[in-house]
Amino acid sequence: METKEEIRNIGSTKPIIDLNGLDQGQRFSIARSALETLDLNPYLEENFLNSCGSGLGRFSERNKKLIKLQKPEATQVLGYVDWKKLGRKPRGKGCGIFYLAPSTRKNKKSEPEEDEIELKGFYWVCGWDIKDTISLE
Repeated sequence: METKEEIRNIGSTKPIIDLNGLDQGQRFSIARSALETLDLNPYLEENFLNSCGSGLGRFSERNKKLIKLQKPEATQVLGYVDWKKLGRKPRGKGCGIFYLAPSTRKNKKSEPEEDEIELKGFYWVCGWDIKDTISLE
């Protein structure tokens, strides 16, 4: 991770962290460190979240932070399948932006409407900002 001073540069378009090419453990370590830096300063965290814009509304606050730390100018982030449904695909190879998705398991009950969804943990998924995609046509 870069220095804490770089996280303070909220308006920058330079990525603060780069999670590409790292294994799971390294990603978690770097992301945790960056998120802890934001969490230690409520004023910094509030300004950082305010810079996220409305295009990231479906993401949790943690994922908004992860996205903005990797690609500050991101406005709309989706995975490969979702971009394909919209007639777009990622430009080039590799992953654009890593964020965390919930890993769940459905606990079957005798009545289907009573089924419970249990959160097992989180795993890294890859997404791309709209600026990093091209039309399929």
